[in-house]
Amino acid sequence: MGFEEKEKHVLVHLNDGRLIQGYPLYYSTKLEEERIYLIDAKWLSHDGEYTELISDGILINGNIDM
Repeated sequence: MGFEEKEKHVLVHLNDGRLIQGYPLYYSTKLEEERIYLIDAKWLSHDGEYTELISDGILINGNIDM
């Protein structure tokens, strides 16, 4: 049994203009569902500043563009 380290992060663009970056732990495979659960997530401001989340992860349900 092998293990894989977190290597790929995603940058999610919300329809309201906000940006969040993290590692996808779970995600829907159906386009009409638009769900993704990110771990080690950070909000990214448009001037390049990061704000860490104070949680294990965040579920984004719809309203996304990747």
